[in-house]
Amino acid sequence: MLVSVTALLALVKTHPSSTLQHLATIAIDQLESFPRSTKFAAESRFLSTLSSWSVKAKAASRRADELLGQLERELGPDQAEDWAMGFKGLFELMEGKEARVLEVTEDWREALGAWGVWVNPAGRREDLP
Repeated sequence: MLVSVTALLALVKTHPSSTLQHLATIAIDQLESFPRSTKFAAESRFLSTLSSWSVKAKAASRRADELLGQLERELGPDQAEDWAMGFKGLFELMEGKEARVLEVTEDWREALGAWGVWVNPAGRREDLP
């Protein structure tokens, strides 16, 4: 899943806009560093790494917000709005914003999968009602 997204973002890095190139680089770096629970022998180590990653994701999102303000000067209002909406949504997903996850998913299966990756990746079956 994340490989497909990073491949698409790599294409954005060839766009003439230096701001879009920078945004794509930030997003790719975040996605490639996303911790996978299966790569850790101990759950506590995964949770610690995940916590650190989440802090970095919030910082990346703030930096992306700053860069998005520059897009209109580079691309004009119409193109800038489309790109800004896409990147804003991507960074909100990586931050685990619940409303964004529910907004972009099409059915309960997709929502459940996205929830388990972005909102509550430390969730356990025992936590379900």
